[in-house]
Amino acid sequence: MSAPQGPHEKHKEQRGAAMKHRCAIAAMALAAALAGCGGPAKQPPVLVVAGQGWPITLVPHGMPELFTMMVQSNIYEGLVEFDPRMRVSPLLAETWETPDPRTWVFRLRRGVTFHNGAPLTASDVVFSLKRAREDSGSSLRANFVQIESIEAVDGLTVRITSRRPFPLLLYKLVSVFVVPMDAFTAMGPGKFDQSPVGTGPYYLKSYPAGGPLVLEAFSGYWGKRPGFGQVRLVEAAGADDIRRLLESGDQPTVVPLLDPAAARRLDDPGSSRYRIHRRSGLVLRYLGFRWAARPFDNPLVRQAMQLAVDRRDLVETVCHGYGIPANQSVPSTVFGHNDRLPPLPYDPKRASELLAEAGHPRGLELTLVLPEQREAVGRRLQEHMRPAGIKLTLNLLSRERFFRALDTAAFFYIGYGSSSGDASDLLDEAIHSRGGGYGINNYGRYANPEVDRLIETSDTCFSQERRLGLIQQAMELVCRDVAMVPLYVEDQVSGATAGIAWTPRLDMMVLGKEVGFRP
Repeated sequence: MSAPQGPHEKHKEQRGAAMKHRCAIAAMALAAALAGCGGPAKQPPVLVVAGQGWPITLVPHGMPELFTMMVQSNIYEGLVEFDPRMRVSPLLAETWETPDPRTWVFRLRRGVTFHNGAPLTASDVVFSLKRAREDSGSSLRANFVQIESIEAVDGLTVRITSRRPFPLLLYKLVSVFVVPMDAFTAMGPGKFDQSPVGTGPYYLKSYPAGGPLVLEAFSGYWGKRPGFGQVRLVEAAGADDIRRLLESGDQPTVVPLLDPAAARRLDDPGSSRYRIHRRSGLVLRYLGFRWAARPFDNPLVRQAMQLAVDRRDLVETVCHGYGIPANQSVPSTVFGHNDRLPPLPYDPKRASELLAEAGHPRGLELTLVLPEQREAVGRRLQEHMRPAGIKLTLNLLSRERFFRALDTAAFFYIGYGSSSGDASDLLDEAIHSRGGGYGINNYGRYANPEVDRLIETSDTCFSQERRLGLIQQAMELVCRDVAMVPLYVEDQVSGATAGIAWTPRLDMMVLGKEVGFRP
């Protein structure tokens, strides 16, 4: 999932006021740490997490971007979570039951408190889930399309009723973080962004302009106290910065996502100071376009675009071998991948012929919107498309500007990950037509009623075999329509200093509570 400006720069003028709240929390934590001590407390160990940018927002439910979600996952919690093996596990909900196929009853843990000292109640959960379902800025509305009602049964019990049987509900709740209703209502999203309050093992201690972002262990956390008293997020501009962090030995360090160029330079199996982890990834990189806008409304143009990309070259040059060519909307690591779909060839001659048939005998001039950190991809695409008669101009934007521009861009490059390991993430959010909570991130406005029907039917199907068949049918139609141009799937490559115990997660999250020291 870059080196953008963080929200601390966007709201820098509010930081001073927000610090009062954080100082109060810090004072409470310090008092707890020093209680009963005859002298200064031993400084807890610090974990450094190095990334290529900052979270876009600290308010939940808004931006489904990797680094943003990773930071939020240390501050907030949902009813359930994925464990390191991507199995659904209890979190704020200690137990749940389904008295009938449309009803889920969640019983909350007792004794859970927010960072501000307020107890967790069913009202907080109902408020948070309804906000994720109904707020116009929520990126999670597709998670609730089958939900009829959310209500508090008593102070520690929540009942969710779906319109139809909804076997995927637990998966959809993982990313729905819970916030304190009273504090959020009083502060509003703007102030809450500066002083977030959750139930997680860490709270936001400081986030000055330019970083670092510092998370402090919450002394009142209901679960096992994390091994690191502080998580410090820093920006690493490239391979040299990352190598210095990993080799210095000054502090335990995790690099959750290495770009391929840095991974190639750092991948040294003989190193005794750090380890590089590599596994198949979940994030598809693709080209999207405004479905009904000229020239992309012509299927011949879309087919030409499909043939004008050399995917193997992208894997070798841009990914430095850390990836595989893509031929459909989800990678092979995701449930719903269709093994029957063939590889996509590079055929600029045929692409040129298709453009001529579409009424563009002299080719096309197009502008591609993409993050500035992905300039290398754009340069290779310019080379690939030139023989097909496509002149490509790059509009390189900072990460924050890029996400703001997506909803109006006619032609764009983007990555999308199915973080649950299920194709429903992408199908519900980025493929289904917009409406009724679906298609929140369908930036190209692709629409096919039969694809919509298959997606909606698969969402309520309990038989995994039948679900797989429905999703694979949808994949075939999406490929036939050329709803997007799949490019490649990057391997997930991460790094860590040798002294820490950490297993990279498939969803690429780094949770401080899961990192420890090697015995």
